[in-house]
Amino acid sequence: MDTAAIIAAISAVIQEAIVLAPSAIKLEQAAEPYAKLLWDHIVNKKVITADDLAALETDLAATSARIQAAIPPEQDDDV
Repeated sequence: MDTAAIIAAISAVIQEAIVLAPSAIKLEQAAEPYAKLLWDHIVNKKVITADDLAALETDLAATSARIQAAIPPEQDDDV
């Protein structure tokens, strides 16, 4: 996999975090696997496989589903 594909994957996770629910997750938690993969590819010269990106995309889909899940109705004691 080339660097552009990895950067596109990182961009996708950042976009999900910004658009869907910035307060639901911390950006660094969502982007950490992508940043690590990019670091390994550029600095450690690790070859990124299609399976690596597929696993990250699966994780992104799970994170997106968690963010989009229904939240409980507002309570009187909510701050």
